[in-house]
Amino acid sequence: MRKLPIITTLQFTILFILPFALLQSNITFAQEKPFILKTNLPNYFLFGGANIAFEKSITTTQSYLIDIGYGDYRYRDFDDERDKFYQITFQFRRYYTDKSLSGFFVSPYVRYRIKDIYQTYKEFLFVPISDGKDFMAHSINLGGSIGYQHFVFKKISLELNLGAGAGVNIFSTGRTYPSLIRVDGLAALSAGYKF
Repeated sequence: MRKLPIITTLQFTILFILPFALLQSNITFAQEKPFILKTNLPNYFLFGGANIAFEKSITTTQSYLIDIGYGDYRYRDFDDERDKFYQITFQFRRYYTDKSLSGFFVSPYVRYRIKDIYQTYKEFLFVPISDGKDFMAHSINLGGSIGYQHFVFKKISLELNLGAGAGVNIFSTGRTYPSLIRVDGLAALSAGYKF
């Protein structure tokens, strides 16, 4: 039977407590500038996970977004690889319309991801490992995205966001693995509510 991943206090603080503390500090400005709470709709069906994102307007053409999520590839099986991930993503968006939080946008992003990887074959990214090993991979990812956000009934947001970047993976769990540069992607079809 497979053990569930153990999240340390520091990881829990970075992934969950710190972002909500930042959100709380910005709630006092909610009357002045709009914000959106949203979720990525296909996340549960594709990755067996969930996420919540908070996007706050800075000006009429700029905003920032904090996205916290997890996934469990329980419906996918590539070469007997099973993994779970926990991540937090920060974006700074630039909209090309005069409406706040609406229209086409471009955005750089930074993502911190923890993956719990379970493999039953002997090789992962050309690094030999034993059968049935469980290890954690931590990564920092940088990239850019483009997207479009539209409002229905003035309050319900629909968004398509696609992007790509690169990440540096650092493996740990009692083994020494090399840092590897990996391709990172961002894809979201989100729905939310504007406050």
